[in-house]
Amino acid sequence: MKRKVDATVALRRHRGGMTLREYSWRTGELDAPRTLTLEVGQDFPDRCVRHGRKAVEYRDSELRLHQGARGQVETSWWSSFVWGLARYRMTPSTTVQVSGRWPMCRTCVRYRRILEFIAYCLGLAGPVALAVLFMAAQAGVVRSVTLSMVFAFFPGWIPGALAVALTLYARGNRPARVRPLTSATAMTVRAHPDFAAALER
Repeated sequence: MKRKVDATVALRRHRGGMTLREYSWRTGELDAPRTLTLEVGQDFPDRCVRHGRKAVEYRDSELRLHQGARGQVETSWWSSFVWGLARYRMTPSTTVQVSGRWPMCRTCVRYRRILEFIAYCLGLAGPVALAVLFMAAQAGVVRSVTLSMVFAFFPGWIPGALAVALTLYARGNRPARVRPLTSATAMTVRAHPDFAAALER
């Protein structure tokens, strides 16, 4: 397996319509840092970013970034958690949005579907378990809630299983790993060497 390399993707200002959040910023109705809305400024080759294989579909994706120590970093529940610990706030404000249409190979598509399926199962595990427990209690099978049941729900499902579900879902829908963004005209992604070579042609 070839090691990932850095590939530079050109960016430009978003040419689409004004979003509701952008309108709120411009009219002063939203008290938050201004968001820079960008989009991919070049055509991608017919190869996926992760594996360098022939693309079978293209997926619209939006990357959200917030201010980090070395620039704008991709927003995830973990980066938000670390950011909140350092600044005594719950979540960081999105400062950059990058939209684009990314190529995906068959492996990427299958990988995304598997991770989404696992994420949905983990997310639904708690409500389903509570429903089963309630019906068992109504039927007289379960007469009391044990300590192990309490721990299974908290912190087992909340926040444990939900954190894993969010991570898997985000991982499956992330087109590429992005280096900290320091420019509004280009971003660096970790990509397969074949994709990087095709991108430079």
